[in-house]
Amino acid sequence: MRREPVRYSPSTIVLALILVLLAVMLIPSPVRAASDGPMFYMNHAGSFWRSSQPFALSDSDLAITQQSLGGGVVSNRINVTNPLFSGYADLGDRYEKGATLSELLARFGGPNGAVITATQPVGASPTPFGVNFWFDVNADGELFNWESAPSCPGSNAFASCDRLTGTGPDAYALGPSSPPQPAPSQRAIKLEATTPFYMQGLCGGQAKTFQELIDGSCAGIDGSTPVEIWAGTLATSGDGGKLLAIMTDPYSPLGGGGGGGTVPTPTALTTNTAAAPVLFHDGVVIISGFGTIIILAYVGHRLGMDRPTLAVLALAELSAVLITSITIAHTSDIPLEILTLVGFFVLINLLFPVIAGLRAVGLAARLTLSLVATVSLIVIAGVVVALGISITLP
Repeated sequence: MRREPVRYSPSTIVLALILVLLAVMLIPSPVRAASDGPMFYMNHAGSFWRSSQPFALSDSDLAITQQSLGGGVVSNRINVTNPLFSGYADLGDRYEKGATLSELLARFGGPNGAVITATQPVGASPTPFGVNFWFDVNADGELFNWESAPSCPGSNAFASCDRLTGTGPDAYALGPSSPPQPAPSQRAIKLEATTPFYMQGLCGGQAKTFQELIDGSCAGIDGSTPVEIWAGTLATSGDGGKLLAIMTDPYSPLGGGGGGGTVPTPTALTTNTAAAPVLFHDGVVIISGFGTIIILAYVGHRLGMDRPTLAVLALAELSAVLITSITIAHTSDIPLEILTLVGFFVLINLLFPVIAGLRAVGLAARLTLSLVATVSLIVIAGVVVALGISITLP
């Protein structure tokens, strides 16, 4: 007997394509954080992290936000929301990599040398600003030992992330800092031959001047040793209730003039009378997206849509939520994220009969769903932000 060929409905094909798309999107990237180019660092809850994308997370003690503001300027913000905070955290970025100690002194030293600058924004508490030197002692191009992490705490889902496991053969030194200022101001750190550095690892506990390090006073380090400069801020016990923020000019390739790039005019930040809502990962997108899908399912049912139609519509909208959260979330620009998600939802609802291949859904119903999606997303997102709700994703 001749068997009839298996035929698949358009809705089944679309569903399969959506599932394949989601599977591809969720495959973790095996690529580690690149050792060159801009890099962001966070010391939090006893672990030190690096990522190719800025960090942003919130817990019971701290709300940490790091943003790349364009032009090489990075905003490092630690909102110490627990008045009884007892611990340590720091947030910084790569200011310089690739130069040797001798090249750095030639660039930054002397009366005409470059100055490492930053700005303490309006509304911030007096914020420490400092630099550290990281020494690539074995000159292998890789500082310290890191293990690749499947996901970063509070960083973009596409960003590679590493956790520090030890300094290995390398070393680092605590460098100079600019004392906290009581008012918004531009801050500056000048490096000279006599600038002291407090060694960690090699020559641990000893203070060495810039020139002494070049002269080989610490065995294993001399003028030819490659160096990375970390610049940023920190929070320690006693900083409870403070909003610590500094805007630094990070990584600059050798020959690019070092630091001291244009720093924007101080801008206003939320005062710390109440904890500013900093949402962990893409909580706004996830909560508002899922909430809107539930509302749309109810409205679609009331409009007479059958279950297969509602199922495919919900899967299409779920894919929009995941695409948004993975590609553009974590920017700390919540309006941009929500407007992007609104655009996805409206497009899906208007074109739904075409992309799903199911029985036609009338234009009036599609317009109704689009309007409901727009209002629901904006309202739910507004409530989430107003209440400071956060969720923890892996």
